[in-house]
Amino acid sequence: MRVVRVLCLSALLFASASGCFRTRGEDTSPEPPTIEVRNRYFGAVIVYVISSGNAQRLGMVQSNRTERFDFPVGVNPFGPDVRLAADPVGDFETYTSETIALSGGDVVVLTVENALRLSNVFVR
Repeated sequence: MRVVRVLCLSALLFASASGCFRTRGEDTSPEPPTIEVRNRYFGAVIVYVISSGNAQRLGMVQSNRTERFDFPVGVNPFGPDVRLAADPVGDFETYTSETIALSGGDVVVLTVENALRLSNVFVR
């Protein structure tokens, strides 16, 4: 009877451990999304990513330029509350997007318009 218990326990442990096994070199993490900013505003804008209430600066985009950014280290791009913000240099008005749902390999496109309220975000 004791031998049967030991064999059953060993088989159960082996089965549960083999389900967690990964081969070397196999990367299961999704490719991080990137951010593309198209600045149609008449001046430079500073772009931020907001997650969990914290804003981290991505960089500055000059007028009539397009720049690409990676998500900063420490920001979970797949979190439930990711948003982008554009803060024009020398202006009091700021654009903040709605919450963005992202998957691996997505490109988030933020278009900053001259009238900031017309700015928009889409995912491709």
